[in-house]
Amino acid sequence: MPYTYSDELSTSDEAFCAWGYDLSELCVSVCDALIELMVVNPEQIAAEERRELALSCDSVEELIRNLLEKLLFYKDAEGVVVRLQQPEFCGQVGNVWQLKGEAWGEAIDPSRHETGVDVKAVTYHNFRVEWFQDKWQACVVVDV
Repeated sequence: MPYTYSDELSTSDEAFCAWGYDLSELCVSVCDALIELMVVNPEQIAAEERRELALSCDSVEELIRNLLEKLLFYKDAEGVVVRLQQPEFCGQVGNVWQLKGEAWGEAIDPSRHETGVDVKAVTYHNFRVEWFQDKWQACVVVDV
């Protein structure tokens, strides 16, 4: 599991740090950490519905935040939880950070999905994405 939950980043919200040896792996790790907060048994999420992802941002921090906010949008607006597959592309093109890929999931079914916390938003509090000790690392605090 390339992420850990942390009580040190926030005392009243949920927080985690995730890592990856490249940006694609980091994106999958932060998404998995977020989904596991919301669904205790994420392995029960079936790949029934596909969501295409295409993000372009001015910074790597903004890219990670927008990606997580997109997953929250699917949950809140559509009632669907999705898991990011290995992105087709995640990196920098000129001055723009991009992610292209897809996420697969299904409608939340309380009879099969044990729900965790209701994540409302990704906060800016203690949020950071950095290259650290030969890997990408992101620390995220979410409002619950």
